[in-house]
Amino acid sequence: MFKSLKILFLILICFVNGYVFADTGCMLPGGQIYSPKTGTALLGATLVPLSLGITVNLYASPEVSNMPSTCPGWATNIIGTGNKCATTTLLGVGLLGGYLLATNSGDEVTYDFVDCNLDTYSWLFGLGAGAFGLVIIRKRKDHDHLNG
Repeated sequence: MFKSLKILFLILICFVNGYVFADTGCMLPGGQIYSPKTGTALLGATLVPLSLGITVNLYASPEVSNMPSTCPGWATNIIGTGNKCATTTLLGVGLLGGYLLATNSGDEVTYDFVDCNLDTYSWLFGLGAGAFGLVIIRKRKDHDHLNG
């Protein structure tokens, strides 16, 4: 009985580790991380003196938590890439057409996202309950066989 539970436990560990994945986001000075990338923007563009600035990645999406054990998931192993990024923009119009001006800049980071959404693990709970039921049925069958 314990041997089958150990094997089931090892299988569960292998599958649970599959719900951690790497991603890239934009971390603001306050520690908030925005992800995924939604486009590009111009950072540092000015009219006087005329400067187009640099093109940076835009992450204008929902915030990713970096507090451990918060659901639906959190960022861990946060490492800076050395690139700048932005989370909000203004629409600019120039001689060459429209463009997005970065207004809230931060640093681009890579991180591991830990998914704690319980719906993701529901099949594991079902598998565990089924295995437990089989152990109980087998135990009763062996008990009835010895007494019967």
